[in-house]
This record gives sequence, structure tokens and C-alpha cells, in this order.
Amino acid sequence: MHFVNVLRVGILSAGLISSGLTNAAVETFFGEDAVNGSSVASRPQSDAARDAFVARLNGANTENFDSIGTGTTAPFSVNMGASGTATLSGSASINSTSGAGRFATSGSNYIETNTNFTISFSLPQTAFGFYATDISDFGGQLSITYSDGTSSTVSVPHRNPAADGSVFYYGLIDTENPFVSVVFNNSNADDFFGFDDLTAGTAAQVIPPVSIATASLPPGMQGKDYAPFTVEATGGLAPLTWSASNLPAGLVLDPVTGVISGKPTESGTFTVEISASDSSSPTALSDTKSFTIEVTAAQAPAAPKPVPSLGTWATFVLSAMVALLGWKRRRPS
Repeated sequence: MHFVNVLRVGILSAGLISSGLTNAAVETFFGEDAVNGSSVASRPQSDAARDAFVARLNGANTENFDSIGTGTTAPFSVNMGASGTATLSGSASINSTSGAGRFATSGSNYIETNTNFTISFSLPQTAFGFYATDISDFGGQLSITYSDGTSSTVSVPHRNPAADGSVFYYGLIDTENPFVSVVFNNSNADDFFGFDDLTAGTAAQVIPPVSIATASLPPGMQGKDYAPFTVEATGGLAPLTWSASNLPAGLVLDPVTGVISGKPTESGTFTVEISASDSSSPTALSDTKSFTIEVTAAQAPAAPKPVPSLGTWATFVLSAMVALLGWKRRRPS
């Protein structure tokens, strides 16, 4: 059984909303915008989903079908670089004319189809993403076949807000279950929907999420050097950039190495937020974690020993002389 954890960017909403069944190995990215069929209208939610998805890949190609002649019908194959070859079969054909809600999301060409079509990969993939237009005509069901021969159906959570009026981006990353084909199940054979900007990636091309691995920070003492401490993180595309907020005065976090050093000038308990961001593009992967640093107050210096006064010294010397004279008098002749 293959489950999907959906991260949804709703139409004109502000951010990602998590829903669906939980499987830590599977992530999906979804954004949808009402554009009234316009190819030049702003699509902030679908573009944000696309950026978040592509940021998780290193060296994966995106195919916009501009190299294929208009009117070409499936089957045809496209070169996905290190991801291998993708072969499209079924009702897919290449179009360059915008209209009826369908258009290219980049370049000039896009795929349109009105029945089921299949994308088969020459290499097992762990990531797959695309734009779709005129989505009221797409039933929203993807059938995925995995390398081990099993399959499952995934629902793309688009809302069909208006006929011919919307665009969405959908991306899926499944690091534990590589897949070899995806079937688009169109429930409305009387109309067409558009498909563009296919991105696919193998396991080697998927960048793991950034995760700060350090469990705790060592304590410090006011006025004393803080032993240099390196905050550790896993995942992400190197190099990482580090930042921190609410460090005790006198301590600094090196943005390149993640090393905390310095000399605390204040004592107390400090809740510190530390963040690590990687070099992924167009959106950096990042993680933020809270820590507590205990800084002990500086110890008061020991009180100096009192210096004997002149009278004390005189008494001491006199006593010593008396004792010495008395000792001499008692010496035997």
C-alpha cells in the first residue's frame, strides 16, 4: 500500500495546508490558481508549489515540449537527461494554440488530451511534477506503477472552481517506492485538458530535507570563553547558511560553519532559535530548531586577606624578642 501526504496550496490561499494519510517517505506539492483561462495571469499558488518541488531536486530536467513539432501525436519520447527517457502514449498531442482554458505554462507548446494517457520512464523515478490547465476537465486520478510491479491511485486535490478557468501544479516525491509509469485518468472524455512542464527525478537527484541534528547546546559561564560548539545538520544542498536569534550577548554563530563561540556577558536562561538554509534553487530548503542555553553568573572574587597593621607587627616582633631572650637566659652555663 502506498500512501500520500498532501501539502496543498489552496486557490488564493496564503500557504501550505497538510492533509491526507501520513507516510514520511512520500511528499506531495500542490498549488491551484483561478486565472480565467489566461496564460499571462498571475499564478502565485501553483508557482509556489512548483518552486518548492523543484528545490528538492538537483540536476533534474524539465521538459516543456517546445522541441516537438505542433500536431505531433503520441506515442513520442522526450529526453529527461540524467532521469532517462519519458515516453508519452495514449491520446496526447502537441498544441501551441492557447484557448478554451488551455495554454503553455512555459515556452509555446503544451500537451492536450481528452482521454487517459500514460507517461512511462526508462529509469525508476522518485519525483514527478507537472502543470495542468483547463483542469475542470481532468478527473484528478493518477495511477502509479512502481518498480516492484505494484500500483496505486493518487487523487490530485484540485477544486474545479470554473470551467476553462484554472491552473494547478502537482508534484510528488516518493523516496521509498520508485515508480516506472504514471497514467492520467480523465473522467471527462468529451473535453480536453492541458499538460506542461514535466519534471522527473531519480533517487540520486532528490535532495533530502534540511534537518538540524544537534540535540542540545552546552551551558556557558558569564565572562568565560564559550568552548566553540558546532551545530550539526543533515540533508540539503551544500553549502548551508546558518543564523540564530536570541543568543546570549557576547556569543555569535558563524553563518558558514555553524560554530557558536564567544564570551557571554550576561547570565540567565536563553531560548535560542537556530536556522539552517541550503543552496537549493529557486527556493532554499531550511530547518529551524529551538534550544536552551544556560549561562551561569560569574563567581564573585574571593575577599583578600587582611594586611596586619603596624601595631600587630610590633606586638609580634616584641613577643618574639621576649621569647628569644627568655630562651637565652635558661641556657645552661
